[in-house]
Amino acid sequence: MSPILEVEDLYKRFPISGSRRYVQAINGVTFSVGAGETLGLVGESGSGKTTVGRCIVGLTELSAGRIRFKGEDISKPRARWPRHLLGKIQLVFQEPGESLDPRMRIGRSIEEPLLALKVPPSERRALVAEAIERVGLSREMLELYPAELSAGQQQRVAIARAMITSPELVVLDEPTSALDPTARAEIIALLMKIQAELGTAYLFISHDLSTVRFISHRVAVVYLGMIVEQGDVGEVFAAPRHPYSAGLLSAVLLPHPHFSLESSIRLEGEIPSPINLPQGCFLASRCPLAIARCRQEMPPPDNLGGGHMVHCFRHRDVASMDHASDTFAEFQREAERILAGQKTAGPVCNLGGTSNG
Repeated sequence: MSPILEVEDLYKRFPISGSRRYVQAINGVTFSVGAGETLGLVGESGSGKTTVGRCIVGLTELSAGRIRFKGEDISKPRARWPRHLLGKIQLVFQEPGESLDPRMRIGRSIEEPLLALKVPPSERRALVAEAIERVGLSREMLELYPAELSAGQQQRVAIARAMITSPELVVLDEPTSALDPTARAEIIALLMKIQAELGTAYLFISHDLSTVRFISHRVAVVYLGMIVEQGDVGEVFAAPRHPYSAGLLSAVLLPHPHFSLESSIRLEGEIPSPINLPQGCFLASRCPLAIARCRQEMPPPDNLGGGHMVHCFRHRDVASMDHASDTFAEFQREAERILAGQKTAGPVCNLGGTSNG
């Protein structure tokens, strides 16, 4: 099956006012997303993840490269997209409170995408009612304003607004980072339920690796605007082949004393400036495995098979340093076992506080 989204050699440069220099935000990003698939896009803050998402939905104009949706070129600004593609790609923002107009009732916010598509009023009312119920909210909430909802409810409204046009791809930009743990789990469960029912593809942008491991089918690791490793999420999390991926995973603290993510690789030093990127591998100045070649040449993509790709001259050494173990999956299974036992025993205290879902 051909991918629904193809991003090829994407670059984005932001000019610096009063200077001839540029912020090199995206540097040759290439990936694809299949129908009904979730691709997790992970990396530190400032790595370019959100800029990639904004380029895909047409909110940010790319400097070079190509983006195709179902074989059609959408590299141009959104205003110049073919009309039949409008509503087929949607975006859910990070801050639900900021993405909703505070002066607009919830029903009107959810309905807004349909106005651009010129959907008749009678159809709009039915679609709005269906959308609000799909995300687990009552129709009575359509008359409320955003300030009258919790953060979790606001994000459900944002998801309803995105899904009302029946999109085939949704870009989710940190959709759970502003929520408490209970609401976060509820939103993730909701997204997975919608995907199972409608077959919607997701580009899930996040720095929350535990959530990415749980919801994604594949993962792409971004460092300084470049994908350094991508592949099946279980394979990459269990046996990362790029030093940055290993370092990123080892920095996660799982809330269980028996599960730790340790790695022999320690990344030290400052992250290079995106205004003045190094000549070779962007990680060379921080990587303990770097050799002279790393500082002189950018490692080309090396296909390890099964869709696993890595940009690293020394990926074989990375693989030999640590024992392969998907600790995230083991922790998830243990958490599910504990929760199942609590349900059997009866009600338990919610130590995380009240839900804002």
